[in-house]
Amino acid sequence: KRQYYPEGQDLSLQYSLIGLPVKALIEEDRYSESNGSGVFASQNISNLRIQPALGPIYEAIRENDIILLNERHNRPQHRALLYSILDSLKALGINSVFLETLAYVNDDSLHHKENSIQSSGLYTRESVYNQVCHKLKRLNYNVYSYEIGPLNQIDTQRIGKKLYLVNKADDKWQPIETDSLILNKYFSKDDFIQREAEQAIHIYQKIIRNHIGKAFIYCGYSHLFKSNDFMAGLLQHLLRKPVFSIDQMYLNEHSDKKYENPLYIKFASTHSPFIITDSNNNIIHSMRHPIYKYVTDSLIDMAIGTPRTIYIHNRPTWLELGGDRIRCSLSKFIDVNKYQTDFLVTIYESEEYEKDKINAIPEDVFQVELHSKDYDVILTPNKKYRLFIIKDSQILIDKIISSNE
Repeated sequence: KRQYYPEGQDLSLQYSLIGLPVKALIEEDRYSESNGSGVFASQNISNLRIQPALGPIYEAIRENDIILLNERHNRPQHRALLYSILDSLKALGINSVFLETLAYVNDDSLHHKENSIQSSGLYTRESVYNQVCHKLKRLNYNVYSYEIGPLNQIDTQRIGKKLYLVNKADDKWQPIETDSLILNKYFSKDDFIQREAEQAIHIYQKIIRNHIGKAFIYCGYSHLFKSNDFMAGLLQHLLRKPVFSIDQMYLNEHSDKKYENPLYIKFASTHSPFIITDSNNNIIHSMRHPIYKYVTDSLIDMAIGTPRTIYIHNRPTWLELGGDRIRCSLSKFIDVNKYQTDFLVTIYESEEYEKDKINAIPEDVFQVELHSKDYDVILTPNKKYRLFIIKDSQILIDKIISSNE
């Protein structure tokens, strides 16, 4: 991976895709701001306390129509939270889920059962995201893409005395009445700001034409910030009502504590996602604006902390997804002492692999490093798999295994 990807965030993402979370953290932190960026608390830290995050998350979903949750693309642990809440979204009135990573599809066909969500994106090919996509299909959610499409598809057209956004390449497009804010952002010479506007417009378009009352939007990084330079802020401007933004980017572990938020360091010993509250039980959610650097509580509505990773046999426990996946020792399937070198393990569900060998996505993938003792594979119970051991693009082992062995 180091041969093809630059240092920093791009290489960190590639490490996460091949099951090297520690190396991913180290690479992410190579260019990180140190100590305390992100979430702030005006109160004395000793007066703060934490509580489990799921209850407040569900309450926010119950009380709001449009909810956003973000992730860092190189941190699969963030997707474990998304996976866990999918069981409850329908009971809270949500059947429509928007995923940023997917290539834009005009006809909204991604949620059709014959289509693969995973093959439409990049991060969806990571092991935990793959499980999220399977679960979305299994629970029959309507899945929508909203990432930017081909350039120059959206234009303006005057209808009567009002100006609208139109898209002649999309026969389902509903004209969107626009104003100076949206026009200035969409036609900005800044590619970042233009992308934020186009994402907001695509989400709004699919909400109005599909008559979606409540929606859950899963995005990356700062897209959920509620100011006029970001997607969530522009979306609530289009909707003419507030959206609810839940951040899980900043209260996280790092490769060294010098990169960690002091609030995180104080509370990270918990074993489940958490929120931090003040002495009056108000959720701490003030942040430094990433562009203008002032501290505000209007960018997000809730900040989620993720617990420190626990490793068993070199693999994170969050890969188990609350017990839906099980551990098996790699040594049950191969002689791990046979190869005195590093090698890559990729394991595919047999039926999926036989159906499409080129586009099949591994259920588990990780790099085995020499002298690192035993490794566990993380699989779904009661299934057959195709296990490959690969070194320098050469397949050393190709065998059928069962997760019940």
